[in-house]
Amino acid sequence: MAIDLAQLQVASGHSPRLARRDPADRLGLTGKAAAREQRDAMLDELEGLHGRLWAEAERSVLLVLQGVDTSGKDGVIRRALSGLNPQGCAVTSFKTPTTLELERDYLWRVHDACPARGRLGVFNRSHYEDVVTARVLGIIDDDHCRRRFRHVREFEQMLTDEGTIVVKVYLHISREEQRGATPAASGAARRPDQAMEVQARGPRSTQAVGCVSIGVRGGDRRDVYGRRAVVDRARRPEVGT
Repeated sequence: MAIDLAQLQVASGHSPRLARRDPADRLGLTGKAAAREQRDAMLDELEGLHGRLWAEAERSVLLVLQGVDTSGKDGVIRRALSGLNPQGCAVTSFKTPTTLELERDYLWRVHDACPARGRLGVFNRSHYEDVVTARVLGIIDDDHCRRRFRHVREFEQMLTDEGTIVVKVYLHISREEQRGATPAASGAARRPDQAMEVQARGPRSTQAVGCVSIGVRGGDRRDVYGRRAVVDRARRPEVGT
């Protein structure tokens, strides 16, 4: 049976209501064999569409993958994009900002990684981390957070107006599934805000993904602009409030 993807889509201006979505929903598939059959059919279609995109060179596609650790972002990239022409596809994983990136606005490196016409670009995690992670860590206040969300919406509208189709996918898994994956993920599932703060200090940030540069310089914690940031543990804002 064909999967009805409409049930996975979130209309513009509406909330995804993740709490009401069952992460274990198989979408009518009876098992892995049925899922592989559907995947193979979709991969054949995807390969054809990617070839047309490359040949026309009139528009581009940006696939944004977001999800907690162990949600399967890397697996989606390996399984869904393995048969595509590598000349027309690029995957970007945003790490700790470089000195050059820190000297510019937080969306500069994101725009630089967007696909050219005729190409498919994939973001492994996304520019939304520059808003959510910074808010959870207390680096930006509510007003600044709202401004950044406005920046992101306007940025995506500009990409759309200029011929880029933006497809945003959130890989939804339960906390129980995340806890059972790895010890590191288990800790993150118990206290995601604390895990972000601790892991972001290191050079190989995994939970904060380096989208917000939190460096310990002489005891100071600084944001992407190098300004001193103070986290009030008693009033740390919650994601989604």
